[in-house]
Amino acid sequence: MIHTEIDYVGIGLDITDIGQLMVEESIHYQYPDWSVGERKAAVFERIYQADFSVDGMALIKASIIAFHQSKKI
Repeated sequence: MIHTEIDYVGIGLDITDIGQLMVEESIHYQYPDWSVGERKAAVFERIYQADFSVDGMALIKASIIAFHQSKKI
């Protein structure tokens, strides 16, 4: 079977999605009582921790949590 460049892009995106799902499940397993916002913030931190400063990451995580809390209202 011959794969096109589009096939390889799709495969790459699928692998990325699977990796993110694994991180999400790992965090949910470790912290089952966390809110959706807390879990999503933790996922973001685990995936992108090398790309942001400690202060920048704290701001982003607070924004993610606040966003998800505001959706509840």
